[in-house]
Amino acid sequence: MRILLYSTVCFGLLSAPLAFGAFAAAHADEYRNTTQLKQIKVTKALQDFAGNGKGITIGVVDTGINPSHSEFKGRVSGLTSTCVASGNCAGGYLDTNFHGTFVASIAAAGYSGTSTGMVGVAPQSNIIAVKIAQASGSAFTTDLNNGLLTAANRGAQVINLSYGSFYGPKTSPSFAALNRSLVTTLNSVAAKGSITAIAGGNSNKLFMDNVNQAGFTSAALSRLIFVGSVDKNNTLSSFSNTPGTTKFTTLDNKIVALNSIWITAPGENVLGAYFTGNNSYALGNGTSFAAPQVAGALALLESRWPVLYKNGLATKVLLTTATDLGTKGVDNVYGVGLLNVEQAFLPIGDLNIPQANGSKVNVTKATGTIITSGAFGSMPALQSKLSRMTAFDSYGRDFGVNLSGSIKVNGPPPPITLSVGKKTTATTVKFAEGNTVSYAETIDTMPEYFSDARTEDKAKDFYLSMTDETGTTTAGGYGYSAAPSFTDALWNDNETSKDNVTKLGLSNDLLSLAQGGGFLSYGEQINSTTRYALSLSQTEDADNFVTSSSKEVSSAKAIGVGVKHKISKKWNQGVTFNLLDEDNQWLGATYSNSFIGLGAKHRTMSLGLTSTIDLGPDQNLVFDTSFARGKSVGVKNSLIDRVSNVYAQSMGVTFTQKNIIKADDKFTVQLKQPLRLFKGSAKVTQSSIDANGNAVTSSDAVALTPNGREFNLSFGYTAPVTEKMSWSANLTARKDEGNIKGNNDADFVISAKIKF
Repeated sequence: MRILLYSTVCFGLLSAPLAFGAFAAAHADEYRNTTQLKQIKVTKALQDFAGNGKGITIGVVDTGINPSHSEFKGRVSGLTSTCVASGNCAGGYLDTNFHGTFVASIAAAGYSGTSTGMVGVAPQSNIIAVKIAQASGSAFTTDLNNGLLTAANRGAQVINLSYGSFYGPKTSPSFAALNRSLVTTLNSVAAKGSITAIAGGNSNKLFMDNVNQAGFTSAALSRLIFVGSVDKNNTLSSFSNTPGTTKFTTLDNKIVALNSIWITAPGENVLGAYFTGNNSYALGNGTSFAAPQVAGALALLESRWPVLYKNGLATKVLLTTATDLGTKGVDNVYGVGLLNVEQAFLPIGDLNIPQANGSKVNVTKATGTIITSGAFGSMPALQSKLSRMTAFDSYGRDFGVNLSGSIKVNGPPPPITLSVGKKTTATTVKFAEGNTVSYAETIDTMPEYFSDARTEDKAKDFYLSMTDETGTTTAGGYGYSAAPSFTDALWNDNETSKDNVTKLGLSNDLLSLAQGGGFLSYGEQINSTTRYALSLSQTEDADNFVTSSSKEVSSAKAIGVGVKHKISKKWNQGVTFNLLDEDNQWLGATYSNSFIGLGAKHRTMSLGLTSTIDLGPDQNLVFDTSFARGKSVGVKNSLIDRVSNVYAQSMGVTFTQKNIIKADDKFTVQLKQPLRLFKGSAKVTQSSIDANGNAVTSSDAVALTPNGREFNLSFGYTAPVTEKMSWSANLTARKDEGNIKGNNDADFVISAKIKF
């Protein structure tokens, strides 16, 4: 049976071959020589990031190739390259025209690091050359169809077709039959997973004469991209066809406008490898030479993200990220616009990190942070983990993201000797019958627009304490920490010990984490040797915070219970128990669960032990320590899905000597380690990709312990000047302040106190 073969032509014209030595003299390197790369925003750094197309095979269905050219260096597969050109295969797949070698170099010419030659878009991709053309450059349509199928069958993930493809009625009277044949071929090619970049043609007309085409599979249209040509100014080339209003219809009755899968690339004075010799080059014009730039970009995308080959979305990435040209939006002249490879390598849509339960954490829109406290230090292990996270865009592409900035350190405030905008007054009255009343208040004197929103009037924090003749102490107030009043209620019968325990403030660390709101403390003697105390406190009511739009504000409530027993004349022993309930915070670290957090609700318990020893009439020694345990919790809607039990400890000692130089003076030495985690971890969701580029989710345990251990050493001296005036000097050195390794400092403060 005689088969009727139809003729078609390549879409590219070539100038005379270049004497490259003279050409290179005006250029610094291969990238400057290859001017089309700059126009489509391809750089060496981007290519390196994309793997240079390594692992991807580009099928060049064309006039063959010169595999000996220096730009290919053994990357043309002799096993899979072949010739299917009827009557022109005596030389196998060797180029007998120029066109195929030129096209292949634009897509995949290698990088040599010299000042001569050129660079293709995907310089380490492999090449399958499928020769379909006659020596003149024309090709039969049956050979074209056969060439496409051969390239797909032999493993080409990306196919470049810089030849005439679809016909309109003005081009061929048999256009319908020819087009149906090509549609069937492209459906089969797409079924193999291959993507085909097709040159749009050089006839300066509407592609297919605006005739619609049916019969495509949806997979075929998702793996097709048509390419027009623009000049160096991104203006449509005079010879380039345009998409017009042509539409394609799928077998399941979906309509795809041709202009939505039509992109442009530079097609004038494009540098390429010439087919004679192994170091020859030329400049060419035509959509034939715009199309391989798109094919190379597809190879880069699929090399970096294999998932795009699997889901067939590489073309859509290029179409979505093109630079708009002509009429705003997709139009009938430029299609989606100019190929922009740089933009194609940026995330599209929001970045999400998948969770084990199938949900996703959006890290693009999330604004939550952990403001960490001294007990956790700077959370160095967690910061390190968050700095190397993997997130996925809306096309399933993985991107490395650095989220370590979501952890911020809330260091201690600097010493303040003058409180701007605050006025504090304190009064203590001792009555003859033994009763004592103390009152203090702090008023915000800043203008109304600077003051907090707790009341419409000026904010007022106050403290009131009463002790009767039996030693029973009741204290309460708003805005102050409950820890000093609790210590006062427990150690009321020993003034020196009470002062030193208050200054150490370790056995009741948890009470200090629930301050700012109302508090109440009570203590009394059980008998002559034993005393007990109770305390309740909480943070400022959440409704009074001036916050962001998030309603996940931090709050805490605490209970303190203590017993103090006089073991001997000189030795007193105290035992305290603190229970702390926290919402959206833990041991003082605050956060919002919208992005990253340690759990909505926490309960922590601590046991405090305090020993005071009177070494002499003027000497006192205090040991203070606490052990805290926080219960394990699960976490929702966070990159952390569970936190283990955590354990923390604080300890300190104070020595006081009175009457050293003069009456009523006092010298104090204090050494303490504030509350610090020594055990605890968080399970952090970690995403990665498998060999096919698919997301894989795991959960890694990350230590929450600090990398430093804070120690404070201070020396203080206080002496009276007059009955109502005294002065003091204090030198403090801090190692690993805030439990952050290497964060060392020291300060020296001299102050005066006047009683009115």
